Amino acid sequence: MTPYSRLLPVKNIMAQNEFNAILATHKTDGYFFLDVRAPIEHLESPLPKCFCNIPILDNDERSHVGTIYKKKSATEATEVAYQHAIKKEENYIDLIKDQAKNRSIVVTCWRGGGRSQYVTNLLVEKGLQASQLEGGQKKFRQTVCDFFSTRKFNFLVLQGLTGCGKTEILEKLTAMNWPVLDLELAARHASSILGRVRYNHLPAVSSQQEFEINIYLQLSSFPENSTIFCEGESRKIGPYIIPDMLYKTLVSAPGILINVPYEERISRLKKEYLQTEEKRTQLSELLIYFKKKIPLSTINNWQHLIETNQDEVFLADILIYYDKFYKLNKSNLAAICDYQAANFDEFTFILKRIVAGSSCQNQ
Repeated sequence: MTPYSRLLPVKNIMAQNEFNAILATHKTDGYFFLDVRAPIEHLESPLPKCFCNIPILDNDERSHVGTIYKKKSATEATEVAYQHAIKKEENYIDLIKDQAKNRSIVVTCWRGGGRSQYVTNLLVEKGLQASQLEGGQKKFRQTVCDFFSTRKFNFLVLQGLTGCGKTEILEKLTAMNWPVLDLELAARHASSILGRVRYNHLPAVSSQQEFEINIYLQLSSFPENSTIFCEGESRKIGPYIIPDMLYKTLVSAPGILINVPYEERISRLKKEYLQTEEKRTQLSELLIYFKKKIPLSTINNWQHLIETNQDEVFLADILIYYDKFYKLNKSNLAAICDYQAANFDEFTFILKRIVAGSSCQNQ
């Protein structure tokens, strides 16, 4: 194979629907998914986390090629790109071999064009099993957008005051393989000024597109017509916005109001937000962002309560604020359930009855 033949169309193509089926069934372990775009593209226009970014052109090289394309011609730009790439081929192949570990390699770039063609053909030439992802990141992004605008969902939305255990319930249902959409996990944010504290053990989400991918990966794994549990959320979770059609469906979905004893709310919040020194420090620092709605003297007092380990006093005081502004969607309330973590089996029995009733209504 001559160098320029690496720019010819690839014989082995993975269709987008095949790729989406692999994602939906969580069968990515058998593949090495390779994003050959420049690092800045990988960051700004993300793909699912299963993709490893090993760029064939770095940020500066990509910029250089783009300038030549605009000022001269596509032919000259392709030649320059090839000259950049060929210099690093040997080390590039070794790096991919080391990380792929004999798995089948699936290569993508922005739109399934020259870069992924070049790398896929190069890998095949070197005796590796490789295919090119049809349409690249651009087509995957369109798949995600189409999914939110065309897919019909049946949600049961958990509602309740801060600390009532909505997230805890979703996590337990997920562990039992019930269909669950965890929007806060998708955003790595608990949808409030203090929302990042709960997820500070996880990498932060870097963009709106990554947030939407995380939602897509959760929802696409469920059969159509599944009854999906979700927590009631505002339009915005941290810095990210729930896709429009999805949010409209959530707002109109039947809700379940979760009732929990006040003492249990305090205990749960203490565990979630004040269990470690790292969380305590982060929480105390974030309180200043309440200054538009809360007097500075109150914020200073809250910080003092945290510093002096008066956790229950602090939580009781801040819950007055949260409870005051909590908005319950009463228009679609389907049930009111008492919840205690110790009696989760009994609670799930009630949920099953609610799901059965909801399924009958949707038929």
